[in-house]
Amino acid sequence: MIPPQIIKYAVMGLGLLSAGYAVVDHFETKGYNRAIVELQSIANAEIQKATEKATAKAAKEMQKALDKQQLLHDNELERTKQEREVEVQIKRMIEYVDRIEIKTECITVGDDIIRVLNKTITESNVTSN
Repeated sequence: MIPPQIIKYAVMGLGLLSAGYAVVDHFETKGYNRAIVELQSIANAEIQKATEKATAKAAKEMQKALDKQQLLHDNELERTKQEREVEVQIKRMIEYVDRIEIKTECITVGDDIIRVLNKTITESNVTSN
C-alpha cells in the first residue's frame, strides 16, 4: 500500500501542476486575445485608409462627371439661345418680305422675276402659317 504522505504529496503536486497550468493558460489566452485585438485594430486601420482612398477617388470621378454634364448643359443652353435668335430673325425677315408688294404693272422688271418673287412670298406665307 502507498503511504499516506506520498498520496498527500502527489495530490499537492497535482494541485500545483493544475494551478501552474491554469496560470499559464490564463496568460496564454490573455496574450492571444491581446494579439487578436492588435491585429484587428491594424486591419481596421488599413480598411479605413482604403475606404477613405476609394471614397476620395469616387468623389473625384463624380465631380468630373458632374462637370462634364454641366458643360453639356451649358452648351445646349447656348445652342438653344442661338436657335431662338435665328428663329426671331427669320420671323422678322418673313414679316418684312410679306410687306413687300410687287405690282405686275412694273415695267422695269420682267414677268419671270415677278413670278419668282411672288412665288417666294406665297411660299413664305404658307410656311409662316
